[in-house]
Amino acid sequence: MTDQTLLTPEEASKYLRLSVESVYSLLRQGELEGKKGAQGWVIERSHLESLLEAWGEREELPD
Repeated sequence: MTDQTLLTPEEASKYLRLSVESVYSLLRQGELEGKKGAQGWVIERSHLESLLEAWGEREELPD
């Protein structure tokens, strides 16, 4: 089952330990999958976990 929790770039930056600007850059470059809607970007938590795995920095994200 995929975790469908949606996060803002600000929330994602805390989990990734990156600046918000870096998260936006990853989104624009396609390195981090997200969706841009009327309210701005949203990122599925599972995409953050996949990125951390790819970077070799496994970390359990809080619920």
